[in-house]
Amino acid sequence: MSNKTSNFLSGFIIAVCLIFAYFAHFTAAFNDKMGPDQRGIFVIMMLAYAAFRGFRLYKNIQKQKES
Repeated sequence: MSNKTSNFLSGFIIAVCLIFAYFAHFTAAFNDKMGPDQRGIFVIMMLAYAAFRGFRLYKNIQKQKES
């Protein structure tokens, strides 16, 4: 996979994680499927994964600039 495609997909996944965490936390969409504790844990997991992917994207861009 090319670097541009990889960077685009990483950015897309980060955006999806952040949007999904927002909707899980601030809307009533998941009230009937998850309890408040489960929603909180889910939001934390989504934000942590988005941060992890953001760090990997940052490192990949830095590596591309060097070469």
